[in-house]
Amino acid sequence: MKIILIIVCILLPLCTSCGNKTVFGEDARLSTTPLTVSQSILPENLDREVRVKGTVKAICPDDGCWIAVSDVANTLRIEFKDGKIVPPYTLGQVPIVLEGRMVMKVISPDSKGFSDYEKSCDVENLTSSTRVPVMVAYRMEILSE
Repeated sequence: MKIILIIVCILLPLCTSCGNKTVFGEDARLSTTPLTVSQSILPENLDREVRVKGTVKAICPDDGCWIAVSDVANTLRIEFKDGKIVPPYTLGQVPIVLEGRMVMKVISPDSKGFSDYEKSCDVENLTSSTRVPVMVAYRMEILSE
């Protein structure tokens, strides 16, 4: 009986940490209050590291290389630095906080993966090149609802 009790005491703490993973990527670098998606795409945040809070809107169906997050007004495409973060394909419309660098990308109708940009950046019917804000994220945290 003592052996069973010892085994249970050893295994119980291990099993409590076996839940779904909620933090992906690197350790947190920023301690600032997260910006909304609408705040993050303002010009003053370009080429800066920021924290952004939004709700998952779409996820790359192929290999999870991007997700789109939104607030009530805007959508932001998130690309993951060096492929170190692969979000779960089952990630639904949940709130998340991301850390990364805001950049501008030029896309055009003949760009590789243009249809993905249409889905993830709320751009449609483009006939010429345009610049869209994108976050290159190094950390993602799924929040409890």
